[in-house]
Amino acid sequence: MTKWEEYSEDIAELKHRAKIAGISLLCATLFFLVAPASLDQNFLGFYKPFVSLILDAIRTYLLPSSVQLIPGTASAPITIYTVASLFFGFLVASPVIFYEVYRFVEPAFKDLPSKLIWISLTFFVSGCAFGFFIMMPAMIYGLFAFFPYVGVTQNLIVAMDFYQMVFVVTLISGLSFLTPIVVYLLVRYGNFDPKRLTKNRWYTWAMVYVISAVITPDSNILADFVLFIPLILMIEGSLFVASRSKKNQSNQRNPE
Repeated sequence: MTKWEEYSEDIAELKHRAKIAGISLLCATLFFLVAPASLDQNFLGFYKPFVSLILDAIRTYLLPSSVQLIPGTASAPITIYTVASLFFGFLVASPVIFYEVYRFVEPAFKDLPSKLIWISLTFFVSGCAFGFFIMMPAMIYGLFAFFPYVGVTQNLIVAMDFYQMVFVVTLISGLSFLTPIVVYLLVRYGNFDPKRLTKNRWYTWAMVYVISAVITPDSNILADFVLFIPLILMIEGSLFVASRSKKNQSNQRNPE
């Protein structure tokens, strides 16, 4: 088989996997777009969608009762409605998406553990939960703490800014929790030596903190450390596991 034929097969496989993932994402998004909040509504006109219940729960959980959301622009509500449906659709479809990504990259790795997909999904979901339930309250607290110091007397927030921050922080936190998986793959299947990071641990920690500060929207020191600490713990844990795995592989290749 020529390289061009292999390349064509890879492209066809990628299209097939992307199609399945895309259909699952579309179906999940459409559900949140059109599903009603309750069945005792008049469906001939405008009705309250299911996604609005989730947005109400987010607002109630994160914002004090004294804070009010304002639209900002006339098109903001429909934009929030669409983006929120896409975001929640992605979360619901993430098991299918992760599975299709795993099946596509599996031939490129020798003896890739099948349980890695479930571990990755667990890390992603845990990261999203951490971003929403831990990081977001810390960020909200840090932001509102400075309101009196700059003369802000009314607790008004633009709705688009608030929900965008929630979606971005939750998604970034979920993706950040996949860092141990990336480190594991680099060590096991690449030529990456974990000792490079362990010998220069302080430089690694500094780089991770800078990344945490950059990817955290409306960053403050409290929110930066809320993301930085679990990232460091996961990286150190993944380096330990990867080092043990690399040592076992070396012993199997060169038995005494």
